[in-house]
Amino acid sequence: MGEIANRDNKKMLILFAEVVAALATILIAVLAMKIPVVPVCVIVLIEVAIAACLQEVPVWVHAVVAAVQLVAGVLCGRAVFCLLCILIYVFAILTLREARA
Repeated sequence: MGEIANRDNKKMLILFAEVVAALATILIAVLAMKIPVVPVCVIVLIEVAIAACLQEVPVWVHAVVAAVQLVAGVLCGRAVFCLLCILIYVFAILTLREARA
């Protein structure tokens, strides 16, 4: 019974860390980069949704998604924000894989 409780606690901690990372990304983008809050929140939600949809694909697909995001960020002049979003994407993939295990 203790092993199940420990596994559930680990999953909750990982989920909590994902939420904290998303909130940190939102705060950095809004306060430091002066990006409006609504687009930032929508983009963070889209990142997590894309991660949920693509959690079963091979690793190279994730690399392509990250590369496309980085190129889009450089073209828009928001490379730092896109790097933060890539981190949210990668962390969401890892969180979803750990929660599934």
